[in-house]
Amino acid sequence: MRRVSLTKQSLALGAFLACSTLGSHCDLVAHAAADDDEEALARSFALEARGDLAGALAASERAARAHPELYFDVVRVAYLELRLEKYAAAAQDYARAAKLAPRSLEALLGRQQALLALERYTDAEPVGRAVLTSDADNYLGSSRLAFTLFNLKRYDEAAALYARLLVLYPSDLEMMTGLGYSELRAGRKREARETFRALLAISPEHPRARAGLAACR
Repeated sequence: MRRVSLTKQSLALGAFLACSTLGSHCDLVAHAAADDDEEALARSFALEARGDLAGALAASERAARAHPELYFDVVRVAYLELRLEKYAAAAQDYARAAKLAPRSLEALLGRQQALLALERYTDAEPVGRAVLTSDADNYLGSSRLAFTLFNLKRYDEAAALYARLLVLYPSDLEMMTGLGYSELRAGRKREARETFRALLAISPEHPRARAGLAACR
């Protein structure tokens, strides 16, 4: 530890002496570094457009390290991590972004998606509820929360949320399927049977509805 400390001190002293000697040259170097950090996001978008997500992430990480207080820099890192299926890192960085912009729904929704991909349902539940606190009818937040509750085996709560979604989106077959299976797992076979039959009336060959109806016997 002592050796590392002395090395750092020597480097710092060398930099100080060099800047004292060169003067304005050090100012130019500092400005060039700042400009380079500002250009990192532009490079990130260009790399993403070419399909180089790993390179885009590296460029965004550089920008976020330079400006950790800027929401956009941090949330872009989280977004690229999510696309690259680095779910644990994405969940952490979306949480950082949410602290920088406490009313940001996109940060909450991104964190919710990452936590669900990790199957961390207990952690995902409060995030989903935070989304609905800000936007009670938010489709992604509601549908993911219903899925979360289903996986936590809280089937009645999941069914209630799926039913509420179907009031807002009556033709959503995925939500209708979720409702049917929530009712089935809750032991409410009569309601589940009605839900699956309603679904099959719309889509007669729907495989999950057919399997669900068979399970109601």
